[in-house]
Amino acid sequence: MIMKASVRIWCVVLGISLTLTNVAAALTYPFTEDFTAGTANWKNNAQQDLAQVAAGGPGDSSYVTTDYSFTSATNPQVAIFRGHNGFDSSGDAFVGDWLAANVGRLTAYVRHDAPQPLDFFVRVATSNNSPAVSFTLPQLIPAGSWNLLDFEIGFDNPLHTNEGPPTLAFYNNVLSNVGNVQLGVIVPMSLAENPTAFRYDLDRVSLVPEPSSGVIALGVVGLGLVSRRRQGR
Repeated sequence: MIMKASVRIWCVVLGISLTLTNVAAALTYPFTEDFTAGTANWKNNAQQDLAQVAAGGPGDSSYVTTDYSFTSATNPQVAIFRGHNGFDSSGDAFVGDWLAANVGRLTAYVRHDAPQPLDFFVRVATSNNSPAVSFTLPQLIPAGSWNLLDFEIGFDNPLHTNEGPPTLAFYNNVLSNVGNVQLGVIVPMSLAENPTAFRYDLDRVSLVPEPSSGVIALGVVGLGLVSRRRQGR
């Protein structure tokens, strides 16, 4: 009886762990899009093709680039780069359940030539582009050199914003159904009327998962149940 109880418990644990794995199967993680094979179907603000540059990125790697003028902005948040499952961006490597995958950070290298530091953000949305949540950084990004953007993906991040009710349920709904990833800048008032099309470069967009403790915890619970059963006998 002890053996049968142990088998049943571990089957439950294994079944739950496989369920978690299957939910996150649409994602490829950890994953880095380095644009070595082209633009990977990422688009610009106007949903047009980016340009790929074969060298000159971080470590002289390849990267993608586009131009944008703030006079075209219809929203304070401007998505400069778009990775969408409708475009099959990165082979849908960013599409799926980020919660089940324990995605903890999104990082990317950017470079721009605007005449002042800019406030970058990442916007994560469902395939319909709404609902969505966005994350900003504690610092502005200077011009002229490659800089690493490192966004903490988490509801408790004070630099995150729900584009809707400020609830955990809303946040979880978005992060469980990601189909659209956008990297962009918040339009600075001093440049809002500037007609210059500034240049933006992007490389090494990466999803970084947090260490998963869920399945380990379930295993510990299972062992505890077996132990208590043995003590009870």
